[in-house]
Amino acid sequence: MAERRHAATCADGGAAGFGLEATRKFVENGACVVVADIQDAARRAIKAELPGEVRFIRCGMRCEAGMQAPVDLAVAEFGGLDVMHHNAGTLGSAKGMDEISAEARNAAMEMLQTAIMLAIKVAAPALKARTGAVVLTSSAVGCAYAIAKASVCQIGRHAALTPEGQGTRVNVIVSGAFKTAVGKAPAGAGHAAGRQFARMQPLPLTGPPRCIADAALFLASGMSDFVSGVVRPVKGGLTLHRNSRSSAEG
Repeated sequence: MAERRHAATCADGGAAGFGLEATRKFVENGACVVVADIQDAARRAIKAELPGEVRFIRCGMRCEAGMQAPVDLAVAEFGGLDVMHHNAGTLGSAKGMDEISAEARNAAMEMLQTAIMLAIKVAAPALKARTGAVVLTSSAVGCAYAIAKASVCQIGRHAALTPEGQGTRVNVIVSGAFKTAVGKAPAGAGHAAGRQFARMQPLPLTGPPRCIADAALFLASGMSDFVSGVVRPVKGGLTLHRNSRSSAEG
């Protein structure tokens, strides 16, 4: 993104975790960023850290109007939109398919699946005008969470192929075990889960969120002008665990 000094980026869920690191990385490389988030304390903290080239909006991601608001703000404040980086999410219920309620499943799907489609839909017109890029965040881990996150990969591929994606690059980052607020839920389980995944990986550690930000910068910038419809793993080799000596149980 360094060659686009006036790039405008919309970062959904951009005030904490992966989104915060991506916001920092985009600003560092010359972008103006609209941060959409519902965490008021986190938004105030990033506003103090990155004044000037960052705008903030509190909005929900589960409805089209909420998703449209940060796009409109980017166009109004910065003259257009170059990148939609959708990163907002929730862990949802940890119950299996034999126990999870339909209400809990639907709530997770609204946030983890429907919001992804809405992000692409509302950003498409503005991105077409600037030959922009969409960067989505999926995950290698999870019942409803794992299913919804797996669908993000297919949504990204589909969007890269369909007419609304013509001229707009759409790519997906698949994360593994990282030190984020979502990764630490439910309370007290995060560190244990991180250690389990570490034992399953060729790189035996939980990743710093900056690694996702680096991948997002690459996929959002001119460095990846000929990259679209790609699912990019950033997960320490986690998917190789079946061939390793370790397992989730130890």
